[in-house]
Amino acid sequence: MNVMFATYNIQYGVGQDGVYDLARAIAAVRHADIICLQEVEQHWRRGGFVDQAAAVAADLNYYCAYGSTFDDDASFVDATGRVINRRRTFGNLVASRWPIRSTRTLALPRVPFANGGDMAHCAVEAVVDVPGFPLRVYSVHLTFASAALRVAQIQTLLSYVREAPHNGSGWDYTPGGEDGPWAENNHDPALPPAAVVMGDFNLSPEDPEFALLAGEARGAYPRLVRADGLFDAWVRAKNDPVAGVTMRTRAGGRRLDHAFVTPDLRRSVRAMYIDDAAQGSDHQPVFLQLRLPPDSD
Repeated sequence: MNVMFATYNIQYGVGQDGVYDLARAIAAVRHADIICLQEVEQHWRRGGFVDQAAAVAADLNYYCAYGSTFDDDASFVDATGRVINRRRTFGNLVASRWPIRSTRTLALPRVPFANGGDMAHCAVEAVVDVPGFPLRVYSVHLTFASAALRVAQIQTLLSYVREAPHNGSGWDYTPGGEDGPWAENNHDPALPPAAVVMGDFNLSPEDPEFALLAGEARGAYPRLVRADGLFDAWVRAKNDPVAGVTMRTRAGGRRLDHAFVTPDLRRSVRAMYIDDAAQGSDHQPVFLQLRLPPDSD
C-alpha cells in the first residue's frame, strides 16, 4: 500500500498574501493520508481566538493529535460572571486517516535570549495504526534563532526517537494482573520501531548540524547513517541533495522542511516532492510517499 505523508508549517493560517485563511492551508495537504503541521495555534486574538487544532480535525475529518510546550492563560469572565477557562498555545499536530493509538508531546531544549525572540519548541509523537504496519510519526519544529540550540534540540529529538520503543508505553499492563480494572483492561503496547520524522527543522542540508540528522557527509558517497539513525527521505527519493526550496527568503530561499525515516523504512521511499504553488503559508508543503509494509532487503 502506498501511503502519502505531508509536512507543512502553516504559519497559523497566514498566507504569502498576508491573509488569514486556515482552510486554504489545510486544502493544500488534505489529499495526504498522514499530515504533520507546525505553527498550529489555539485561542490567539490574531486568529479570532479559534482553536485551530479542533478546526483542522473537523475540516479533515481525521484522527488528530496536538501538542504544545507553549501554554499561556487566555481565559476570560463572561457576562454572567462565569470563568471561561481557555489556554493560548502554539504547537504541532499530526492528523491521520487511521486511528492514532497513542501520543506524547516531547519538549525540546529552550534557552532564553536577552536580545532575540524565540519560544518553546516540541515534537509531537503519534503512533498511527496504518493497516498492517503501525508506525511512529513525529511532527517537529526546531528553533530558527540559534544553530547551537538546534544542535541541542536535535540531540534530544534523536534520543526520543531511538529510545521510544523501549520506554514509550503509557503504562505497564499484565493481562489478569491487579492493574486490569484500573486500566479498563486495555493494553498500551510498546511503540513500534519504524518511524517517520517530519517538520520544519529551520536548517538546510548545507548547515553543519544537518549531519546530526542525516549522517556524516562523505563526498560522492552516501552519508554514513548510524544503525539507529535516520535516512534523509529526500535523497532516498533520488532528489538532488541540495535542491528544493520550502521557504523563500531575500537570498532566494532554502529547503528548511524535511522528512527522515528509520533504517527499516529506507527502502519504502517511493517519492518526495515540494508543492511550489501553495500560497497558504510562508512555507511550502512537502509530500512523501512510502510503500507500507516496507519492502524486504
